[in-house]
Amino acid sequence: MHDVGKLSKAELNIDYWLIPLILTLMSACILLLSVRFHRFLRALGIDDIPLTKSILFYITGLSLAATPANSGQVVKSYTIKKQFGHSISKTSPIVLVEKWNELISVLIILIVFDIINSVLEPTLIIIIGIAIALFLFGIMRNHTFFMLFKKIILKFHKRLKTPIF
Repeated sequence: MHDVGKLSKAELNIDYWLIPLILTLMSACILLLSVRFHRFLRALGIDDIPLTKSILFYITGLSLAATPANSGQVVKSYTIKKQFGHSISKTSPIVLVEKWNELISVLIILIVFDIINSVLEPTLIIIIGIAIALFLFGIMRNHTFFMLFKKIILKFHKRLKTPIF
């Protein structure tokens, strides 16, 4: 019961006038990320999907973002296949690129905060994050690394005996 009282007091201190501002900024962020998704589709040579459909596909993927390993994002590729006939293997790499972009964004924010207030834990996370980012970048840019990564993933896939797509 004590925690309910604390929560009630915190709720009374909320500035409800800020909620429309927060919702507006979040909506603008989702819209910009949707446009980025549309540009990724264009970069893959998929030009027949209108911007409004790309926005809907992106929001569809966001609705399943709470799935394990964010695997619900692949639903975007499945929906594109159903509506426009583009293969899942052609559109699913966008998920990897989006996750890489998110990792880089978080690393930049961590680096700025680490410069302002140097603490050991963020520094370790930054080092590990940079290693992961470079690994993913190597996979995306080098065909040999990509094929090796694909072989490893397929070995796990065969052991699990569950379909990936």
